[in-house]
Amino acid sequence: MTFPSFMSPGALFDALVEYYDLPEPEGLDVAELEDWLERGRGRTQRKVLEIFGDWLQANHLLEQEPNAGGRLTEFLKSITSGPSSKLSKLIQDQIKDLARDLSF
Repeated sequence: MTFPSFMSPGALFDALVEYYDLPEPEGLDVAELEDWLERGRGRTQRKVLEIFGDWLQANHLLEQEPNAGGRLTEFLKSITSGPSSKLSKLIQDQIKDLARDLSF
């Protein structure tokens, strides 16, 4: 089953952005919080960005949702530090390339 059978592209986009900003669990000590930040949040954020990258390439996000390129670029520009910033920049470059290809 694919997402169009149960939600719109816009709703999926919003859900992914919300999932990316996973809140910290309460009651963790310092060591547990550091572990969660790397293993929990870090992996989740990488996975969300990988989904956006796949959606751009394999599932033609810009063709399905013409406004998604701007929204996704805005979201990606907010990722300015950490390991996810490199992947964010790569996806921004993909958006530029795909938008240029679609305009021809």
